[in-house]
Amino acid sequence: MAELVGGWAEVLPVDVADLRAVLPLVHVGFAVSEIAYYAGVTGSLADAEVAYETYPVGHARWWQGPSAQALPDRISSGRPV
Repeated sequence: MAELVGGWAEVLPVDVADLRAVLPLVHVGFAVSEIAYYAGVTGSLADAEVAYETYPVGHARWWQGPSAQALPDRISSGRPV
């Protein structure tokens, strides 16, 4: 996480509102690739379902909770996450 924000800060100032908008999207590409891997490469629809529930759905639920809501403020303040 620190690397992501550090790279961002080298290009543009890091704004808490921007973090709130972008951070939930960070794992979307990974989530989609995991679902595709299990459904396509291994042919395991059961594992693809687990990947679906764990990554995009699970992360979306996590972002609605208090720990996730506090994360952008922690990052922008420089405190460890």
